[in-house]
Amino acid sequence: MIYTIVINYYKMKKQILIIVSIYILSSVVSLKSQNYHPFIGQNKIWSELEYIWTSTLTSNYKIEGDTVINNNTYYKVYSCFNDSLLQNWNFLMLVREDSDEKVYRYDSFNQEEFLLYDFTLEIGDLFYTGGEIGGNPLYAPVENIDSILIDGEFRKRIIFEDWFDEFWIEGIGSSTGPFKPFENIFTSDLGWELLCLEENSYIIYQNPDYSECFINIIDNVNEKISQDSNLIKIYPQPAKEFVNIKILDHAETYNEIELINITSQNKYCSRLNGNQIALNIKSYSAGLYIVLIKSKNKTLHEKLMIEN
Repeated sequence: MIYTIVINYYKMKKQILIIVSIYILSSVVSLKSQNYHPFIGQNKIWSELEYIWTSTLTSNYKIEGDTVINNNTYYKVYSCFNDSLLQNWNFLMLVREDSDEKVYRYDSFNQEEFLLYDFTLEIGDLFYTGGEIGGNPLYAPVENIDSILIDGEFRKRIIFEDWFDEFWIEGIGSSTGPFKPFENIFTSDLGWELLCLEENSYIIYQNPDYSECFINIIDNVNEKISQDSNLIKIYPQPAKEFVNIKILDHAETYNEIELINITSQNKYCSRLNGNQIALNIKSYSAGLYIVLIKSKNKTLHEKLMIEN
């Protein structure tokens, strides 16, 4: 009888120890996942795939230096387009991150800031995408939240509704690229995808669909694009203060022009009167832009490089 009691006691003790061990382990994992990983870091370099029609190119981003505006410290973001040596960096934007796990982008033209990320979002929360559909603001619902193991630590991953095809990883950014969440839903000829994040010269995130952090495929531009490019003349290239855009196709009546930069923010959109237009681009950020010339039946495309 005593023997049986001792055995049961040790069995119970073992169960208690197992339960306690599981509790301690789960507490450690929980605490580990709760350690917030800041998005802004001056030791990071992001790589991003950029799809332009049939070409696939790579953009890189880094944060270097800071400035103070309205008592807020903003950090300077620089971009490097399709340069495997990472030598030609151009200023792109200002960002800041507060203690509430929110990241803001500063619009120097309008002198106001916009929410870029909110890593406190929970399932069911809505996030404003920065665009509209049918004149109404478009919000993305959070569908799921989980953790992903990166560089030996758990990081929060926010997954949005399937239609948006986007997720965020704490400390890394959006699956579409670090500085353009939700931009893919507003474009047709352009697209982006996060490729890698390097921190302290060590790759901590690699897109599982790719094995490299720099991809350059520019030989697949089809004949139609080449023909369309020959129908637009843009000069000077690169442009600094003013640019002239001339339409050489007289078979169509083109009535609209758009300039879109690499972050897919519409910098200029206007009705066209005639086949030539001169634009003042002094306030535009340096970088690659896409010029779209539209008629009722056709859209012409051409690239424009702007330098400060």
